Amino acid sequence: MNLSGPWYMFWTRLGDIPLAVLFTWLYNRIKGKSLLPVLLMHASMNATLDYLPRIKLTVYAVLGVVVLFVICTDRMWRKKTLE
Repeated sequence: MNLSGPWYMFWTRLGDIPLAVLFTWLYNRIKGKSLLPVLLMHASMNATLDYLPRIKLTVYAVLGVVVLFVICTDRMWRKKTLE
């Protein structure tokens, strides 16, 4: 696999979109609006991709499925009700 070609860069940047959605969802759903879980998730993603660089596109594909699941189950298009 060519890790420096234009298509690899395209798919990597495209994979950043579900990652941003997941980070935003995590921050918005945490009581007290703490950044610590978001920072821990970001650090774990960086560590995974640094130690296993060849599975980067696989990680982004799985992440896309997770984000679709979160969007559908949490109904992110609706306002959060006050509890």
